[in-house]
Amino acid sequence: MRRAVAALIIFTLVLLSPFIVSAASGDWGNTPTKPDLDPGIKADAGSRCVRDVDYMRVNHMDLLKDERTRAVRHGERTDKDSIKECFTCHEYKKFCEKCHEYNTVEPGCFGGSTGTGGCHSTEQPGLKKPEGM
Repeated sequence: MRRAVAALIIFTLVLLSPFIVSAASGDWGNTPTKPDLDPGIKADAGSRCVRDVDYMRVNHMDLLKDERTRAVRHGERTDKDSIKECFTCHEYKKFCEKCHEYNTVEPGCFGGSTGTGGCHSTEQPGLKKPEGM
């Protein structure tokens, strides 16, 4: 009986340990402030985004993945939905990093902490240019 009670107490402490540590460190209930979602549009930007703002906030990664797949796997390189097109108006990288940092998401587009280079990095190891390009 004593072993069962001891095991239950240990299990409960292990289960509650993240909450206990958070409360002891003073982080209990603190939420990070939202980043400024200003898209960082350059003053000389003459064109609109390829989609509306609400769509882009939710689906931008799908557009970029589709563009990457068309370019890398099928050799179809166009300016439509290209990340290069995004950076004609938006500040390079700084714009992306604000939201990704707030949401604790590593985009990997330009090369992350893994050092392997991202899908939009110029230093992608092993990436060969498609035939006829």
